[in-house]
Amino acid sequence: MKVGCNMGGRWLVERPWGAARARFVAFGVVWALLGAFWCSAPVASAAAAVWEREPIDAIRIDPPQRGRFELSAALELAPSGWVAWIPAADGLVAYAEATHRFSGTVGVRYTVAPGWSVAVGAKAAVTHLREAWDGGDESQWYKTPLKVTTASVQYDAPRWPRGTGVSVALRAGPRSWGAELSLSQIRDPLVLFGSLHVNREAVGSERVDSVGLGVGAAFVANERVTLRTTVGLTSPLAGLRAPATALSWRVGYFLDAQGDREIAAFGSWTHQGQELAAKIGIEWKVAIVPSPKMAMR
Repeated sequence: MKVGCNMGGRWLVERPWGAARARFVAFGVVWALLGAFWCSAPVASAAAAVWEREPIDAIRIDPPQRGRFELSAALELAPSGWVAWIPAADGLVAYAEATHRFSGTVGVRYTVAPGWSVAVGAKAAVTHLREAWDGGDESQWYKTPLKVTTASVQYDAPRWPRGTGVSVALRAGPRSWGAELSLSQIRDPLVLFGSLHVNREAVGSERVDSVGLGVGAAFVANERVTLRTTVGLTSPLAGLRAPATALSWRVGYFLDAQGDREIAAFGSWTHQGQELAAKIGIEWKVAIVPSPKMAMR
């Protein structure tokens, strides 16, 4: 098996398809990450905040070149709901509520110097709510689209000779800010990593401070396919919020040999108090890499 890197600074692995398929079972990456927050939404929760951020890319082995421009777009669906028995005049009555949230995000990232990059992103969402009473009427309505803009500054230190990498990111959104420290270690064909983050956001009149940890791994199946899994924990430092845990996955496929175009499917499950939530989506990324002469300027 041969391992190398492409022009985009990502691992490339050459191995027989049979071996790749056998190792395909290995789970992959954790970026318990954080980053970009869409925190001004009143529906934000500690569980949602764990995964509503752009992760530090632990698979990248070299800092991106100066002048590199990356564009990303994603669509995701997050259904949820619950059923409860509500006291009424003639006894208990069943009440059900279902929510379907469909959202789209776009983001751009630009490398201003080796290892240093800045990014901005925006999200728009439409939420459909439906509630029903046992033996009663059903009602449904739509929430108006929600738009949130985020910004971040990130530094990726050159990877050490033994494969250890360090990244730091500062991110801010409407009424929120946060910081993340991420460490990664190459263990062919895995990239293992963990992260620590702190976050402050304002939800209505409440200020929520939280700290989180994440661990995970990325598995390079072959020169085109990568898999990631993530486990994270976010714990509020004050207020009436329960700690949140989350498990996420992502399967990416490079559309070119350089790794500059990628399409991926992703999803997550979160648990906070009595609440369970899930989401699934697709993502598309493309990068414009500067010529060697431009990168050296």
